Amino acid sequence: MGKKGKQQSSSTTSKNTPKCTCEDPYKCSCGNRPERPSKGHKWDPEKQEWGGKGHRQKGASGTAAVVGSGPIVTERGKTTLAQWQKLPSFILNDICKKDKRPPPKYKEIDSQGGKFRYRVIVQDAKATKRGGEHDLIFLPVSCVKNEEQAKEEAALLALLHLTPKLPHERTLPEPYKTTWLNALQAINNDKTTTKTIPNQDKSGKSSSTSKNITSTNETDYSVATASNLVNANKFISLGEKRKQMAEKKRARIAKIRRHEAIRMANKDMQVFMSANLRKQVEILLRGDADEEL
Repeated sequence: MGKKGKQQSSSTTSKNTPKCTCEDPYKCSCGNRPERPSKGHKWDPEKQEWGGKGHRQKGASGTAAVVGSGPIVTERGKTTLAQWQKLPSFILNDICKKDKRPPPKYKEIDSQGGKFRYRVIVQDAKATKRGGEHDLIFLPVSCVKNEEQAKEEAALLALLHLTPKLPHERTLPEPYKTTWLNALQAINNDKTTTKTIPNQDKSGKSSSTSKNITSTNETDYSVATASNLVNANKFISLGEKRKQMAEKKRARIAKIRRHEAIRMANKDMQVFMSANLRKQVEILLRGDADEEL
């Protein structure tokens, strides 16, 4: 009986407490609101109580969680892309954005006979418009039958020049991963192989060391050509082209000057003499000195 009486008394006291009609969720002017527990609590007018401030995870942005998706197959090249993989053109675009460069510009060069070849131009970070001397131009050597492969190999060629030490094979899908690794292997082999003079025997035959060197060079060239990551132009930018032309002109002028110096050094000396002295020299050269002199 005592417990029921206590419950009835508590319910009657809750009914008799006046309600807070203030509109401000943080401040009360009527005095009917209990003391606020902390600054984060907010007044709930329906429940007539302070609401908790809740838990906010550090670093949470309020966005929904991303659910992992399956592999994607591209339309043109039928390349299978996992969720963590990227095409070379996307990687090149990210690197240009990181270096504060404009997006790379692709252009189709050859599309005859069902074969394609693309050229990519990476603009200089300091230039305000395209067409500068330091814009990088990349064009693969040969054409391929797949349009997507032609474009992505041009991007791979640019990546090989800009960031050769970054492990792009971790994010590249096949077959671009194998192409990238073959190109790196060809570059490393070219750096490690040293050119040595083949030893010759007394009979004039070369030793076996020269055969091994030629075989390694042939394998390196085959790997490089199989990757197709070789620039068709001997220059990468217009500035480099002008530099090469200036070096050729300088070498040509130096060669002409060297030949001119040799010709002037071997030039016959001119001797000036009187007519009488000239006549005496001619007599001596003929051997008639005893008769005429």
